[in-house]
Amino acid sequence: MSALLSAIAKRTSAIRAILYGGYVVTLVTTLLYAYTHGDAPLAFVGRWIVGILLAVVALEYVLLWARFTKGRITVGKSQGALIEAMGIPLDQQLAMAKHRIDLLGRSFKSFTDRAENVRALRRAECEVRILMLHPLGPGVSEIARARRELRTPIRDGYLAEEIKNSIVRCIRDLGRDRVLQILRLYQSPSTCAVYRIDDAYLVTVYTSGHGASSPALCVASSQVEGAFCQGFDRSFEEIWEADSTVKLTEELLNSLGI
Repeated sequence: MSALLSAIAKRTSAIRAILYGGYVVTLVTTLLYAYTHGDAPLAFVGRWIVGILLAVVALEYVLLWARFTKGRITVGKSQGALIEAMGIPLDQQLAMAKHRIDLLGRSFKSFTDRAENVRALRRAECEVRILMLHPLGPGVSEIARARRELRTPIRDGYLAEEIKNSIVRCIRDLGRDRVLQILRLYQSPSTCAVYRIDDAYLVTVYTSGHGASSPALCVASSQVEGAFCQGFDRSFEEIWEADSTVKLTEELLNSLGI
């Protein structure tokens, strides 16, 4: 199955061209037949056209899924550009997850700006874990200082507010009890964001003073040496279990004004 998906993904453009070309030819042929044979039942012609259209839609989803799971390594100038290049919205990728979702980021502003992303976590049929930067930790000050060094204006407390707003959005769409289970806060700023969705890794490599606008890539564990993706898994586990990483509690939420 894996080899088949890889083969499909590598030939997506050719398969799509043949697919749509065949659909157009068949559609025109069917319409000409209906026009030249006035006694052709319209119900038969209609069912034939609808059947072909449904086949086209189904195969298109197969092509997109193959590209997402087993296709070439995809890159983008930013996290948003990467997701656009992949051809499948992030919320759909999350909703399709069957085994694991591990999300490591900083403020998660870009993620939670789209409520669909958060709601997709509710539909995912697997374990979900989120590591978010602590809004009161030293990492917030370090990032603010890096931005100021680049002469990027940022007011005091802005990043902490972004993080708090992301937590609020998660609670709104997932429920307070659920968020307490899946979200932890870490202290020092990470050098990259890693969204693991089953065997796919969406990696945003933070450049100095930048967040989701930094360059990003998507790679599947089947496309590279296992140690590459295992390194991301190991890092996530280390941060998740670190003594300095804080489990979200009602007391902490109250102290943050949430």
